[in-house]
Amino acid sequence: MSAFKKLDRKDVFTTSYLASKAFTDSADTPTYSIDFLLGTSGSTQIFKDDELYNQRLRYRSIKQLYYSNHIDDKDIITGSFENYFQSSLFTSSSRNLLNKATIVSYPKGVIGEGIKPNTIIFTIAGLGEYILDQGDYVLETALAGGKYIESVSGSEDGVIKDDGEGRLKVDSGNPFNVSEDTIVGNVFYGHGLAIITEEDLVDYFASPFGLNFNWQSLQSIFTMNINCKVKDEELNFSLNPTSLKDGNGNISDNVSGSQFSPYITTIGLYNDFNELVAVAKLGQPIPKSTDTDMTFQIKLDV
Repeated sequence: MSAFKKLDRKDVFTTSYLASKAFTDSADTPTYSIDFLLGTSGSTQIFKDDELYNQRLRYRSIKQLYYSNHIDDKDIITGSFENYFQSSLFTSSSRNLLNKATIVSYPKGVIGEGIKPNTIIFTIAGLGEYILDQGDYVLETALAGGKYIESVSGSEDGVIKDDGEGRLKVDSGNPFNVSEDTIVGNVFYGHGLAIITEEDLVDYFASPFGLNFNWQSLQSIFTMNINCKVKDEELNFSLNPTSLKDGNGNISDNVSGSQFSPYITTIGLYNDFNELVAVAKLGQPIPKSTDTDMTFQIKLDV
């Protein structure tokens, strides 16, 4: 059995908070549809069905959107371009687009409303040599030993992280002889893009292997808050059948005194048709106060 009380409109409101979810993937055995897209500069005429045409389109797109204010390795901020700055912190060489870049594109399904800053991690395994991806131009194998096999001296192990300010830096190691703390690219969190601009790393990221990467997505969670208010003089009785001493509805002596206070264990929410739509269970029974008003707040993620 239950006691009913109608809610006021002002007692129901919605709030939101950002939740994050961690993802891990590998270039060798991909789980998510992460794209690694090479972009190159150039001005010679080419056919539209040529892969080089697509590469130039990518390069011009990121240059227009993200690097137009950055000339000669310096940050020159003007009102001509938005460039989607990820931080109010600007330092020399924070964005530096040369002749080519690799775009790491995360699909909407794995970034939600954006990538959480300071969570992107690229881990490059040690490599002695790798094969450049030449598309349909040439078939190449390690055994053939052709000119498209790239050998790199030194230690190629390394970890690249974003610094939370929209910059990708070598965090440890020296992948492809790029020293620690070097800015190797940029991140545009809301667009789900990481752009590698360091030329020693661009070719590798265009066709990576031995690469593991981590990131976290951001997603707004909306919560309905319902304040169930009970005045001190309300609901000071029990509807528990065990509180009756006989079948005539007479209340037992132990619950009929002025000191008796029932315990609240469950709150049900009903619609306008008296249909039960949600049930909230308290962590432990709460005695109903007869001296002060009480408010029970129910939260529902929607």
